[in-house]
Amino acid sequence: MWRVLFRRAVLIGGTVGIIGFLILVASFLMAAPPEPRCRGMSLSEWLAKSDQHTVGEGIAEIGPDAIPFLIRTLRPPHPLWNRLYTPLWKSLPQTVRTRLPWPYASERVRENALSALREFGEEARPALPAVLKSARSDPGWLCRVFAMNAVVAIGHDEPAVASLFAVLLRDPATADAAAMAPYNAATFPSNTLAYFLPALRNRTKPPYNQLLALSVAGPEAREAVPLIVEALKNPQLHGNAVSAIQRIGPDAAPAVPVLIPLLEMPGSRLLVGVCEALMNIGPNAADALPALRKLMAHDDAVVRVLAAAAVAKIGGDAKESIPVVSAALTANRDSQEFWISPVRRFGLEHFSFGRLQTAAWFLGELAPDSRDALPICRKTLENCPEWLVPVLARSIWKIEGDPDEVLPLLQRSLKSKDHFTRVLACITLAEIGPAARPALPGLEAACKISLNTRQAARHAIRRIDAAPSR
Repeated sequence: MWRVLFRRAVLIGGTVGIIGFLILVASFLMAAPPEPRCRGMSLSEWLAKSDQHTVGEGIAEIGPDAIPFLIRTLRPPHPLWNRLYTPLWKSLPQTVRTRLPWPYASERVRENALSALREFGEEARPALPAVLKSARSDPGWLCRVFAMNAVVAIGHDEPAVASLFAVLLRDPATADAAAMAPYNAATFPSNTLAYFLPALRNRTKPPYNQLLALSVAGPEAREAVPLIVEALKNPQLHGNAVSAIQRIGPDAAPAVPVLIPLLEMPGSRLLVGVCEALMNIGPNAADALPALRKLMAHDDAVVRVLAAAAVAKIGGDAKESIPVVSAALTANRDSQEFWISPVRRFGLEHFSFGRLQTAAWFLGELAPDSRDALPICRKTLENCPEWLVPVLARSIWKIEGDPDEVLPLLQRSLKSKDHFTRVLACITLAEIGPAARPALPGLEAACKISLNTRQAARHAIRRIDAAPSR
């Protein structure tokens, strides 16, 4: 009798347990929002089938509503659970599957999710704890690297990010990858400079990646100037050390005596970066003016433009420089050199300016002294590639001071199929500020084209909305 009662109790308890479990699952499914759709497929499927270069294009159409779903893909699946879950997931109705995670949470999915979160930038702050965890402990090495890049882009000013880099940069197994993260994200994490300096002092291992990281630190890297100067003396480190010193500004003046001899070396590989470094140092680089004036006649147009711009910024007079810069817009042959543009922050980390864009950019930088070049800018606009339009528009606006002429050009550039053209248009509209208010609808639409464009467009929207237009 007791056995019968025991079996009945077990049966009743098991039935109640199963019913309770089903109720719990049903409650979860009713409460959980359906997974967003991305170009005809679920977001999970999109992550599984796209790559890091295209993943942001589809997710931009969803916008920040995708972030909670990206977060939940970052947890690596247990192999046994995945084997059990996959056939069950496939057997469920579509309406149920849309509320459950895609079963193939592979490294590729996590890499793509981390790439997308990185492209969201500060908009993805809610994901920071999960991304920090991925950077520390994801079983996939590439996932950890992608997560390092993402934490800088998402929370460069967060104490937790500084704490993470304090650990990663001390560990020989992760130091090089961690040092590249600021360069890859084109953003330097706050309060971390001290963690990069030991590698610069190390005489046994060249600090290639650490120097590249400092190239995006700007004036924040001023304390590292003595160490960068020592690196500049090592021919093996010339390229990376020049990158590190380029945008520090006047505080990099102690590097001038070491930079001047680099201007006289044969070849032009370093010249563009050295010219930019001296230009940003300003009047304190006056000893470099004779060597820079020689480079204004260099064979390469980009070198000529950077040398001329440096002469103007250091000497305080652009008269001799403007003809050199404007002539580069009409040069007969293209340059072999490139200038790493100052707009890497918005997904342009692999984008450099050639002859035309470099010349157009610096005509704007030398405004209003470059007024005589306005006819050349306008003439070039008549028949130029679309990627040149926003840079020429920027120069015309900087020279004239009136955005009415260039706003229609920039609004058309926002609709371009070319990512770089859109981002450059966003950057110029951000510089124009409140007077660019007519471009707001185009910027809102650009937010949905790709995540990189979204970052640049949102930056422009914030700048335009910062104050009422007059």
